[in-house]
Amino acid sequence: MLCCSLGREDAEEEDIFAINQLEAMQLLEEAWKGVKQSTIINCWQHTGILPSNDGEASSSREKTAEPEVEVEVQEATNALQ
Repeated sequence: MLCCSLGREDAEEEDIFAINQLEAMQLLEEAWKGVKQSTIINCWQHTGILPSNDGEASSSREKTAEPEVEVEVQEATNALQ
């Protein structure tokens, strides 16, 4: 995005940050690929929806939380369908 904006600025375009929907979706896909599974697990645990594993080491927490998250995600997906 930054490189594109700099190119637009060099071309003296009016809105250097303007992007179309396809470009926005591609940027979103790239950003989403950078999100770690542990980040998602941590966010779900902070909501209070999932049980907390505060007493365990963080590496142990991730190992035990992943199956729980997968079950919760599947249940949420089924409920939405």
